[in-house]
Amino acid sequence: MSLQRPLLDPVFILRFWRETLDGSERARWRVQVRNINTGRRDVVDDVQCAFTIVTANLNAAEEERANSEELKARMPSDDSEG
Repeated sequence: MSLQRPLLDPVFILRFWRETLDGSERARWRVQVRNINTGRRDVVDDVQCAFTIVTANLNAAEEERANSEELKARMPSDDSEG
C-alpha cells in the first residue's frame, strides 16, 4: 500500500480597510492578500486586484495538482508481477 500525501487546499486571508487619499475626504479600499500556504503577502489598491491575485494563485495550484496527477498516472504500478 502506498502512502498518499493529502493535497493542501489553498488558503487566503483578505484584510480590507478604507484609506484616505492625501488627507482628502475621499477614501479608497485597500486590501492585504495573504496566502497561508506560501506565506506571501500583497497589498493592493482595490478589491478587484485582490481577487485577481487569488484567482491567479488558485489557477496555479490547480495546474500544479493536475501535473502531479499526470505524473503519477505515468509511473509504473507497485503491483508488478515477477
